[in-house]
Amino acid sequence: MKDSNFDMATAISVLENKDDSFESLIKVASLNPESDFRYTDLSFVNFGCADLTGYDFTGANLRYANLSRAKIENTMFDYADLLGVQWPPGDKRKVSQLLGYSNQDLFVPDVKKDWRAVDRGVSKYFTSKIVNIDGAFEITERSTRIFERELSFYPGVKLICLQDLEWNIINLRIYFLIYENQEYRLSGSPDPIHLMNSVLPIKIDENNVVDYLRFFCFFVRGEGGPFLVIEDAYDYYLPNDLDELERSEINDVVRPASIESIEREGICICNAIILYSNALFSAIFSISKSGKVVMLDDEPIVANLSIKVDAPLSNNVGSNNSLV
Repeated sequence: MKDSNFDMATAISVLENKDDSFESLIKVASLNPESDFRYTDLSFVNFGCADLTGYDFTGANLRYANLSRAKIENTMFDYADLLGVQWPPGDKRKVSQLLGYSNQDLFVPDVKKDWRAVDRGVSKYFTSKIVNIDGAFEITERSTRIFERELSFYPGVKLICLQDLEWNIINLRIYFLIYENQEYRLSGSPDPIHLMNSVLPIKIDENNVVDYLRFFCFFVRGEGGPFLVIEDAYDYYLPNDLDELERSEINDVVRPASIESIEREGICICNAIILYSNALFSAIFSISKSGKVVMLDDEPIVANLSIKVDAPLSNNVGSNNSLV
């Protein structure tokens, strides 16, 4: 926990306190629930029956914490490490995040262990050389969190994700591909992906072609946002308060993306359910070993949903790119 105002007398008071409930200890320690738990280490903490309404655990390490009996209405967990958390019964949204469906593993650092914080050299490069993105988003050592992960279809390449609570666009994450000390911004255009496919010994096979499809569809944007491969009614990008009738409607049609067949020259034919704008489509894709993606067919299956995917990559709302 933070210790700037936590002196020895306070520590003794906490140790001598006979009521070991979390709320009582917080009161004795004079901690502010709205600010003092941001980016703190609370791994393995048992919160008991604490009322955590309004608490802000942004960026906190909550690995294997026990929240099964706690009240967590309007509690903030943005960017928190939630691996192994015991959630209250029926908290389906949080369980879905913990399980981490593989399409979200690719894009969301706070969901899956495949992501890690970058080393000091990479962090210093972004905070000292790039400094500002789009003329609007400042990169600082103080508030910008930078993560990286490998991609099986791009050997030797790192996917970098930057996120900062002080940026003025909610849910904004900025991504780069890094190869041989050169960064390629992923901002909704297919151009950097096509460029990477031309300069890299890209490796696409039956074991990772679906991940590549998820990757390509997420980072190529149209006017309605990403062409999100959706495989679960509790997908990370669906809002927690989604109308249950709509969630049921989604649940009736979603399925895991899969390979239908492998054609000549290793071309994979895949099928997937796509959430684009406010509609769901059943789509068939052709994916070559060189990374070329072609949508062969699409059929609308659910229209006029009340939601759209909120996953901005920049300060531009959309683009004119297409998968067709």
